[in-house]
Amino acid sequence: VKNLGGELGLCPYALTKWALPYAEIWIGDSNYVFNPSSQNVFSETYGYDPKKTLLIIDEAHNLPSRTADALSVELKAEIWEYLGETVLKSHASAPLRAIGKELLNFLKTLKGKSTLSPSQCYTVQDLFEDFSRELENTPIYDSELPPKDLSNLYAIPKAKDILNEASDNFHLWSPRSEALKLECIDPSAWIANCLRPFASSIHMSATLHPIEHHLDAIGLSHSDSTTAIGYAPWRDCAHSVAIDARVDTRYSARQRYYHLTADTIDCLYQNGQGKPIAIFFPSYQYAENIQRYLEELCPSLPVQIQEKNRALSEQQAFIESALANNAVLFLVLGSAFTEGIDALGGRVELAMVVSPALPEVNPLNQIKLEQAKLDNPSTAFQKTYIIPAFQKIHQALGRLVRSP
Repeated sequence: VKNLGGELGLCPYALTKWALPYAEIWIGDSNYVFNPSSQNVFSETYGYDPKKTLLIIDEAHNLPSRTADALSVELKAEIWEYLGETVLKSHASAPLRAIGKELLNFLKTLKGKSTLSPSQCYTVQDLFEDFSRELENTPIYDSELPPKDLSNLYAIPKAKDILNEASDNFHLWSPRSEALKLECIDPSAWIANCLRPFASSIHMSATLHPIEHHLDAIGLSHSDSTTAIGYAPWRDCAHSVAIDARVDTRYSARQRYYHLTADTIDCLYQNGQGKPIAIFFPSYQYAENIQRYLEELCPSLPVQIQEKNRALSEQQAFIESALANNAVLFLVLGSAFTEGIDALGGRVELAMVVSPALPEVNPLNQIKLEQAKLDNPSTAFQKTYIIPAFQKIHQALGRLVRSP
């Protein structure tokens, strides 16, 4: 389609949308089903009928978190500063520019990692109401404007509606400095409503266990579903596992064991006879701290650490280079290398997981924990923190054990 678009001078995306009614199988991002801003791409296409459609969801373990992100609204000071200098300055009315400036000033007061106070919540609600009303009276639209800019502007009416109609299922907080997020706490009801119109759906993943947790997260019951577990006999003897109980990897204690952790990695590499090994960390900070220790203890050890925010081609080049140089690969749980790129299977024989990547202890996750306690106090911590952490480990190790 890209080649055809280049030949004809047409947008490949528009060509793809045009071709949808003529195709029996559509392959796309899950946003086209579960993101309210993107659903129209499928739902408004001629001939689209969920009642006659089988929906197959790959990497289904990510569906609850991805849908929650799609339903949430985040505002950042740096983006609003840019919008004020570009779109608002050239296209907005004077009152709209003034309200945008007020919103920017408010965002700059936020310190991060905190729930908004009642007075801050009232201020935000007033700003959202005023901005939405003025935007409705003098709407901004220009085909030359980047869609992302328009999306950021029209996120305000979306946030206003959430606060007025569904505030019980959203948490208003500052996840980081100069940022505000209206975050969906539980997307299960929305997911279930999106699934019901389809004739049936198949949810595929290697890490849906425990299945009750997944069904609860997508708003379905056992009576709504059938579970099938794939089984490959060769996996029974595909790997062995050792647990090193000498180290406390909890955040408050891990620093005392940096030396021992670094020494263990060196030992693992030597036992691997110089072949590449993979070390999985719960965070970049943890990985970088251990890297510094190794530089002092074993300066000849070929450590290569995963870089942040790289394009797919750069990620693949990094992996190929590291494997070719028989490196000690430092990777972060939950990243593209542990859930996306299948470049390690059959090429790395030894791996080490340095602590499960438990979700961050922040106001949002504490609210989720309190809600889980209402359902079952004995499993609340496991549901909120333990299960998501071990899903990341299973996903990471699944990239290594790919075939007999």
